[in-house]
Amino acid sequence: MNPFLRQLHDLSYSQQGIGKSCGFLLLMGLATAGITGSILRLVEIPEPPPPDAIEQIYGQYLLVTYQTEFEADLLPGFPTPDPRHQRLFSSPTEKWLPELKEQAGSHDPESGVRFALGLWEQDQGNLSEAIELFHQENLEYPHPLVRQMELDTILRSRDPDRLLDLRKNPDYTHELHPGYFFRMGMLTQNWPMILRWFWPAEYYGIQPQVLLFSLLAGAIWGALILSLLPHRRSVKIFSLAVAALGLGWISTWPTIWSGIWLDTRFHLEEGIDFASSLLYFLVSVGLREEVCKLLLFIPFLFWVRKPGRDIEALIFGALVGLGFAVEENINYFTNYQGSGVVVSRFVSANLLHLTLTGVNALALTRAVRDPGRWTSDFVQTLAITIGLHGLYNTLLSQPIPGLGDMSYFSGTALAGCAFYFFRNVQELSPVRASRISRTALFCWGFCTLFNLELLTASVWLPFSEALYLTGQSALSGVFIGYIFLHEIREPLAA
Repeated sequence: MNPFLRQLHDLSYSQQGIGKSCGFLLLMGLATAGITGSILRLVEIPEPPPPDAIEQIYGQYLLVTYQTEFEADLLPGFPTPDPRHQRLFSSPTEKWLPELKEQAGSHDPESGVRFALGLWEQDQGNLSEAIELFHQENLEYPHPLVRQMELDTILRSRDPDRLLDLRKNPDYTHELHPGYFFRMGMLTQNWPMILRWFWPAEYYGIQPQVLLFSLLAGAIWGALILSLLPHRRSVKIFSLAVAALGLGWISTWPTIWSGIWLDTRFHLEEGIDFASSLLYFLVSVGLREEVCKLLLFIPFLFWVRKPGRDIEALIFGALVGLGFAVEENINYFTNYQGSGVVVSRFVSANLLHLTLTGVNALALTRAVRDPGRWTSDFVQTLAITIGLHGLYNTLLSQPIPGLGDMSYFSGTALAGCAFYFFRNVQELSPVRASRISRTALFCWGFCTLFNLELLTASVWLPFSEALYLTGQSALSGVFIGYIFLHEIREPLAA
């Protein structure tokens, strides 16, 4: 071992060394994010243009439609309506609707008239009339908000032919992204359309930093899991690991497809209470995710079903689960960017998927090798993992009757997953020392992701707000991180 690796090795096996290095990393990250945010705040941001007629009308529409939820001056993203439009959409309609219809039917209506009438027709359920009004408005007064409302109304009308016709119109290129065609396929249960547009919709507009965060988090966990193998890694092992991660990534596809079919066929939905949500997360989410990940592990059965390879079954099953989490994280990181989701899912979703798929893969391997002895154990293991998965999701989404919000107890489900997984690791093979301690790899990786997310959030938010959101998520992950580090039982010097 060269001197640099020796120093890194010694540092990684020292509690004091890990603490100081993590402190240094966090201080550097805080300083970088703070300086970046301060510099960006000094850059003069041009004033947005004044709201046009379309935005004024849509603001009035939202205000009237959601008047029990919003105040006029608090409506996010939309201005207080112009006095000319304040009568629109209110009751009684006789005061403004006849005049609006007359203006819309005139030879040369002004901007926004057809749009306003289209919004009213849409609310009345007259979708075809609304679509036509939006389309005519956009032909004479092109506007992205009008095009968006037209496309959304076409989805509600479930008219794929009209959507395909607009694909030929270059004016709709920006708004008409693949997600519209995929959603239309889902609404109409048109499976050729679903499969044709699934991949373009799934990976449309992925931002480089989002892909970096997801792959980096996956690489850290991949290194941690591979370090549990009792023998040294080889080119073959790394190749198989990449294949396992790829199969896990692919397993998200049948998971989504089966979800579309199950939810439509059996009218499954999350619900608004704990019991109905638990049923949904068990029967739909937990069941199909665990089964689909396990199905994509099957190619490894040809290798691990031989006696003496149970630890490989556990580890490569975990890598399949990790590949699923890496792909799933892309969507979460995109939709909740800057909210701390990167650090929270680093210690939650990644751990959840790799542990559950690992123990399921081991149980399946044993059942295939010796059905008479291990089949009942496999069924029991699969049921337990689906239960833990469903319980974890439900605790995050719904309060428990009589107890209120118990989302902070979702970590107990992850604790069960970690215990279940590492119990098998300890039974199959003693955890040997690695060049860089697993504790240090986890802590350094966590600090790196924290810094990167904080820096990204500081670009869009004031530094104090970015620090609050990212720090809150990091603190929520400390308990789960402790569980993982406790389970690997790695001796460190003081």
